[in-house]
Amino acid sequence: MVQRWVAGPLALPLIAVLAILTLVEPSFAQPSLIVVIRNAEHVTNELKIVIDGPMGKLTFEGRTSVTLTGVLSGVYAVTVYWRQHLVAAKSVAVNVENVVETIELPFFDFAMRVVDLNGGDLPGPFTVRVEPRDAFGELRVVDGSLVLINAVRTLYYTITVEWESLVYQRRAQGVAAGYGSDLMRRGVITVPVGDVTVSIVDQKGRGLGGAVLSTANARLTTADDGVALLRRVPLESAEGAVSLPVTVSFEGHEVASQVLRVSREVRSFTVTASVYDLNVAVFGSNEQPLSGAKVSLLREGVEVGLAFSDEGGLARLSRVIPVRHFLRVEYKGADTVLELSPELIRRGTVEARLPVFIELGGAPLSFEQLLALIIVLVMAVLGATFAIAFYIRRRSRKLLVRGPIFALNTTLLGSANRNRAISFRL
Repeated sequence: MVQRWVAGPLALPLIAVLAILTLVEPSFAQPSLIVVIRNAEHVTNELKIVIDGPMGKLTFEGRTSVTLTGVLSGVYAVTVYWRQHLVAAKSVAVNVENVVETIELPFFDFAMRVVDLNGGDLPGPFTVRVEPRDAFGELRVVDGSLVLINAVRTLYYTITVEWESLVYQRRAQGVAAGYGSDLMRRGVITVPVGDVTVSIVDQKGRGLGGAVLSTANARLTTADDGVALLRRVPLESAEGAVSLPVTVSFEGHEVASQVLRVSREVRSFTVTASVYDLNVAVFGSNEQPLSGAKVSLLREGVEVGLAFSDEGGLARLSRVIPVRHFLRVEYKGADTVLELSPELIRRGTVEARLPVFIELGGAPLSFEQLLALIIVLVMAVLGATFAIAFYIRRRSRKLLVRGPIFALNTTLLGSANRNRAISFRL
């Protein structure tokens, strides 16, 4: 017996609906999401791709492309990590069509010159630290520049450069921080290294030319104005300002020692040396000032200073260091020598007395010499007076007076004696 299916009145509409659904089936199929990572061939094994969307969070490692089929419509957040650092992120909208999203990773190479505060290239070697330490492929130092290979434009870096001066035996540290793209545009990293000016002055504040400034392996001689220029000095380290010990010598003797605290802001210093003026007052034994006296300063038998006294008897010697000296004072054949101690030099005033009591005819005489001269003169006068008197007495005995000298009373003398010679004894 054959059974037949007889269509009812609703059969034809139902068949029509089924036919329509069959025709539009492709339009209702779920789409695919394809993510492709570019510029990542050198880091494939270190990549992690995270896709978070309506279907939940999916993680893929060690891949440069991901294909998801039959995904639900919606917005998917795609993030890419390299060594746990976020290097790319993108939102992808998926509707009814397949979506292919290409993400370019921001890897790049960049270089930075290492310069001092004057903009000059610093010679190597120097030490470089980059944070994060694992956020780049390789670090190279080439001709005074540092080069980062496979860095990330969007990552924030802190680059620390430490440079050591072999001349001053001190270190300086410079830091540059910023995103990779910003650091590339900047192009330089400045290390606080610059010039330091040191003025050496005496106790009167005058520049001390010819002084020798020494620090570590540096040795400079000051110009006539007492200024020495220290070039390329490390100014700041990781601890801050740099301590720079210096010593100053003059004429072979140390006259100053000081520690300079140098920094970016403080680069000019004044060092006061133990170099003094010495005033020598030259007097005679009668307390009179002697003008034109020659004053010689001797150190170890060598004359290191020379001056002449003025009308007030004052001679001025400059640039005297406080060590043992001898002072020789000469005036018209008279002289004296004094020993000068360091304390006496620091005091700054010395009195020199010469055995000059008076000058006769330009010749200086001491009191003893004057007294002896007076005695000699007195004795000479007395001797001359005695000699004259003795001479006159002897001559008077032989003196004859022949008339007529004056009229005589002939009555008294008598006419017999008129023509006779008369002698008188005086």
